[in-house]
Amino acid sequence: YSKFGFTLKYTGAIELNTTDARTQLSKIKNLNVDAIYIMAYANELITISKEIKELQLNNKLFTLGWLLSDPKVNNPTVLSDLNGMMFGLTKEYVESSFNKELTDKFGKDVQYPYVSALAYDTVYILKNIYGKCGYDVNCAKSYLYNMSDYNGVSGIIKFDKFGDSVQTQYIIKEVNDGNKIGRAHV
Repeated sequence: YSKFGFTLKYTGAIELNTTDARTQLSKIKNLNVDAIYIMAYANELITISKEIKELQLNNKLFTLGWLLSDPKVNNPTVLSDLNGMMFGLTKEYVESSFNKELTDKFGKDVQYPYVSALAYDTVYILKNIYGKCGYDVNCAKSYLYNMSDYNGVSGIIKFDKFGDSVQTQYIIKEVNDGNKIGRAHV
């Protein structure tokens, strides 16, 4: 993590559907960290955000952008508990028509549109690899390592020399006084 300019001081986990994360949050508070990155589903994020407020943790808070599309999170009561939390979404995804197209096709809102967009892109990347390589693992590895940018519905997906996907531009949305506001392009 030092190559990105930060030190990782703590990693921890809570059980799915947990109703108490105070033990982990107290450990984080005692470490005097600058920021907390939370990977959680909606219910756990709601629990954690309330407990962060109770414990008076004043750190910068970051989480997964797709949570803003969850109706449990995207309501005024919960958003007021999330003040200051930052959600990262790819710029292309925010500007994409993919959600509307899915909603029009199936007649109902997609519950997790960002995850759906990533899954859609993943399936098409795998389809392309399979179409070229079949079950040849070495061919698939080479294809992925040498793949150029993939222009998908979740945005432009770039791959590094190890075949790992690297998103390039995010829009950070911050909750401020219970409202989602665009913050910056990074």
